[in-house]
Amino acid sequence: MARKMLSDGELSNAAAAEEEATETRYDFDLFVIGAGSGGVRAARFSANNGAKVGICELPFNPISSEEIGGVGGT
Repeated sequence: MARKMLSDGELSNAAAAEEEATETRYDFDLFVIGAGSGGVRAARFSANNGAKVGICELPFNPISSEEIGGVGGT
């Protein structure tokens, strides 16, 4: 969600309408934060059982290493 400046403790109507119009929504049954061994296992297990799963990891790299991180590395 974008941060907006408040005036008198409330967003202006135009700013509130703009934020609502540009907001993107996603629908997941499970959203995993962290793609270490536990996060990947939870995401794969849930997806294999029919759940809609989202997963995030920063920095993202499909090959795990100590220098650049990566999915599935602990």
